[in-house]
Order: sequence, then C-alpha cells, then structure tokens
Amino acid sequence: MFNEVTRDERIAEFVGEALNGKSDGIKRRMISVLSRMNDDDWSAMEHFAELLLEERGDKKED
Repeated sequence: MFNEVTRDERIAEFVGEALNGKSDGIKRRMISVLSRMNDDDWSAMEHFAELLLEERGDKKED
C-alpha cells in the first residue's frame, strides 16, 4: 500500500537533500536567499506569483 507523503514531509526531504549536498547548487542557493527574506519580501513574492498566475490564465484564453 502506498503512503501519501504530506506537504511538510516533501519540504523537509527537499531541504534536507539540498543541505546535505557537497556543492553550492541552485537548490542550496535558493534556500539561502529564501531564508533571508523578510515579511515585505514574502508579500512581494506572493504578489509576483499571483501576477504570473493571472498571466498564465490570460494566455489560456487566447
């Protein structure tokens, strides 16, 4: 039987694998940048993501 992995388990596995890596790959650099973001940065990122979703929705109608 297949046990479904929770969102938190997927996140923990991703971060763990990225931090266990020997190189300074994109995953590790991205986690580093995300860890330095303040609340205003997160609000701006959320707004940007919403704009991308709107744009994607617009293109589906074309």
